[in-house]
Amino acid sequence: MEDPATGLNNLRGLAENMNHYLGEFWHHGRKFCVMGFYIKEYETFCRTFGDTAGNVYLKAIGKALQDVFDHRAILAYVIDGQFYVIMQYENPENMHKIQQKAVRHIESIHHVGEWRCTCTAKITLSYVNEENAGVFRYEQLMYQFMQELGKADGEMEPETDKR
Repeated sequence: MEDPATGLNNLRGLAENMNHYLGEFWHHGRKFCVMGFYIKEYETFCRTFGDTAGNVYLKAIGKALQDVFDHRAILAYVIDGQFYVIMQYENPENMHKIQQKAVRHIESIHHVGEWRCTCTAKITLSYVNEENAGVFRYEQLMYQFMQELGKADGEMEPETDKR
C-alpha cells in the first residue's frame, strides 16, 4: 500500500482511499476532488542519473506535496512521475488555489541530493459530484481517474465504443 521510494500511498492505497472517500460522499455528502501532478522531467532524470537518483527526485516531490497538504489529504505516487492527491473540499476555488501552491512548491525544486534538476508539473483536477458518482459510482470514477492518468501521460483520448 506504500510506495517504497516516496513513502506515499501506491496505486492500491490510492484506490482504497478513493473507495473510502466515495463512501463518505454517498453516505454523508462530503465532496472531494482528485488532483493529478505529472512531472514530465522524471523519466529523463532517471535515464541521465539512474534509478537511485530517480528515487531521491521522487522523494523530494513527495515531500513538497506533503508540505502543502500536510495531513489534510491522501497523497499517492502511482508511476512514472505521476502523483495524485485526494482531498475533501467546500469551495472549488480553494482547491484550484491549493493546487497552484503545490505546483509552485514542486517547481521550486532545483536540487535533489547531489543532482541539479528541473521539475515541471502538468496538472489535472477532477471533482466528484452526483453525475460522476451516480449509477456506476466507483467504476465510473475509476474510469474517469484512469482517463485523467492517460491524459497527464500524453496519451490520446480512447475512442468510444460505437455499438
